[in-house]
Amino acid sequence: MTTHPSLESLQGSYAWVDAIRKISYGPGCVTKALPQIMDLLGGKKALIVTGNSLRTKTDVVEKIENILKEHGAYGDTFSEIGEHAPVAGIHRGIEAFKKSGADIIVAVGGGSPIDAVKVIISYIQQQTGGTFVQQISIPTTLSAAEYTIGAGFTNEQGHKESTTVHSPELAPAGIILDAELTL
Repeated sequence: MTTHPSLESLQGSYAWVDAIRKISYGPGCVTKALPQIMDLLGGKKALIVTGNSLRTKTDVVEKIENILKEHGAYGDTFSEIGEHAPVAGIHRGIEAFKKSGADIIVAVGGGSPIDAVKVIISYIQQQTGGTFVQQISIPTTLSAAEYTIGAGFTNEQGHKESTTVHSPELAPAGIILDAELTL
């Protein structure tokens, strides 16, 4: 005799994170979506946060820089985020944000830059006590970090921290899923 699970055991729910204001998708969409989301969020100047490999081995970061420059919204690019978001890179990212004069951060890459930006935002909020800086996430891999409210990172010894950051305000406010950037 075969038993089947009850229908209730197959049910579930998902609560959307209020911080996510817009998701844009489709090949080539970043050209229009990035300025639109910047406007939606009231962002005037962006710091791009990414990893060195994506910056030096592809033209993806340069494309994002050019879009922001065309709209007078480019602050700077910080490309020192390593694999698993080392805390040393996060601390340098905080300094880069402060020096850039940016009011929003654009994370470009996989889970490491996206999580690093969440930690940067969390630390900045803890330092200032003000509102959370908003993030626009442009993933180039399938990590799904752009949909979460938490982030992990590694400590100075290269070990994953047991204390992670998490808050609904850390979820990216805008997400751009442009398939051309993943090639």
